[in-house]
Amino acid sequence: MDIKVKDALRKEVILVNSNITVENLNEIMLLKKLEEVLVVDDNDKIVGIITRNDLAKSIARGIPLETNIKDIMTTDVFFLHPEKPLLQARSEMRILSINRAPVLDDNGQLLGILTAKNICDAFSGQLEKVVQFQSLIMDNIKTAICILNDKCEILAYNKAFEQLFKPSKIFK
Repeated sequence: MDIKVKDALRKEVILVNSNITVENLNEIMLLKKLEEVLVVDDNDKIVGIITRNDLAKSIARGIPLETNIKDIMTTDVFFLHPEKPLLQARSEMRILSINRAPVLDDNGQLLGILTAKNICDAFSGQLEKVVQFQSLIMDNIKTAICILNDKCEILAYNKAFEQLFKPSKIFK
């Protein structure tokens, strides 16, 4: 049940050339409601990343709108491999204080981008599966099972326990 980066990444990524202006990028990001764009050079090599927050800060500081985005982009881009365990990727991203990273295959081809939201969604999906599996097991065990917390409060019980002790009448 080891989730990999490739299982959580978002494939839709917008690439923009490093020579476009702040004004043009702002229009693109507003119209398409983008959180980030990857910046590429004339050879389509990723040379930077700009988030909506980065762009807003630059505009708020009064940067001229005709400035090329290569002057405001983050150039130290952290890349992930699609086979990397998601937990490890999350840890590395936290250490670096970043919320997104492009994902490249062994040939350096862009596969997508991994964001903090993607990570949360992937783990939430796995958690839902675990809870469903636990419920399935609990409901099919014929022995009465009751799970208590450290204060002896009932956290969960199965159907056999319910039939034997009728807790819904006791604990309502």
